Amino acid sequence: MVQSFNFSGLINAFRVITKPSLVVPHLVVPDVRHINFRQLKSSGFRALAFDKDNCLTAPYQSIIYPPFQDAWNECKEAFGEENVVIVSNSAGTHDDVGGKQVRFRTRDGRCRL
Repeated sequence: MVQSFNFSGLINAFRVITKPSLVVPHLVVPDVRHINFRQLKSSGFRALAFDKDNCLTAPYQSIIYPPFQDAWNECKEAFGEENVVIVSNSAGTHDDVGGKQVRFRTRDGRCRL
């Protein structure tokens, strides 16, 4: 199998070089419970992306860390589920035995990974 050429990825890599603010964290907090999602939304943020491991879950786990569940729900309520995504550099890889992380779930069963 041959990997396809990712033109969009190449273009966006150059965009980051010319505009580094695209990849600079705009907010640093101890954990997700310290984020005021409604304030972010009213400040003009349109979507959010979270790293899965060590941000929303324990490493290699497939559920939201229970103390973070209320904050996760507030995030989805403020931004809408279609504007919130969880990214993972381990889901679907050889580290993800049986594809468990790909079948990531939250208490309410809704999430995009």
